[in-house]
Parts: sequence; C-alpha cells; structure tokens
Amino acid sequence: EVTLPILTIFNPVGANTGKAILILPGGGYTLEAIYHEGYDVAKQLAENGITGAVLKYRLPNPESSDQPEKVPLADSRRALKILGNKADELGIDPSEIGIMGFSAGSHLATMASLWKSDDPEENPDFSVLVYGVTDDKPDNIRWLEESLYHRPMTDEEIKMNKFLDLVDAQTPPAFLVH
Repeated sequence: EVTLPILTIFNPVGANTGKAILILPGGGYTLEAIYHEGYDVAKQLAENGITGAVLKYRLPNPESSDQPEKVPLADSRRALKILGNKADELGIDPSEIGIMGFSAGSHLATMASLWKSDDPEENPDFSVLVYGVTDDKPDNIRWLEESLYHRPMTDEEIKMNKFLDLVDAQTPPAFLVH
C-alpha cells in the first residue's frame, strides 16, 4: 500500500568515497522488502564510505493511477535527480551515482538503466542488479501484467521488457548477481 515515496539517506561513516547508490528493494511490485533489501544494505554501504539511499517507491496501483506501470520508474528517476541535486551537500560525485535493485527492484533498476530519460540527471551512472527478471518468458510476462501493468501488455511493452536486447554501448556498467 505504498502511495507516498520516501527517500532515506545513509551518510558514509568515516572516509567518503564520493559514490552514492540508490537502493530499490524487491517485493514483486506488491510489497517492499525495505529492511533486508533496503536499510540493511544502505547501512553496509555507509560503513564502507558509500552514500546509500533507500527509496520506498510507490507501488503500481490501478486505484491511484491510470498508468500504474509508470509510477515506480518516475519515483526512481526523481530520487536519482534528488541525489544529483544534493551532491555537494552529501559529498557525492555527481558522475558516480548508481542504482541497485533486488528482484522487482532489480527489474525497476534495469528499466532506469536501459530506458533513458531525456534528463541526464535521471539516469544512473552504473547499476547493481540482484536476481532480477531480464527475459520475456511467459511466466515473467504474466507476472508483469499482473503486478506492474495490471492489464495485458502491448507488443511494444513486451519488446521494451526484453532487457538483454536493449543493452548497447551507452548502457551504464552493470554488476549482475543471480
């Protein structure tokens, strides 16, 4: 029932590397594993000199949006822009802001990495993708239709979710964990 996005920032403990990572917890787009795939990860990053920012993104809800599939990505892009705008205040190098996602959060982080925003401040510089969905198998398409889109996907939407086909020379570096 997340309808209000919240960005929680964990400042580095000790030496600051100047890097920041926006963390997107998983939960199948129906809930968010905010502690073990969010706050706990951010604390660990902060202990290693990296600014960790956990985004409790709005879940795609057809009762609160007529385009629920766009809501989590909009929140992610806004959070990346906020981190960039606060770079001086937080001691972040604005060219070292990455995104990390787990499961559905990894799907969301992949979207943010591959579906380029016209605003460069809304695009991550690197990504850490942990056990995310990257293919168009029937089970994955059904999951996206039921949990993110809340309707049958168009052929173009299915094509846009074939993430491996979208990787090109402009794709930011990615570290994959499966």
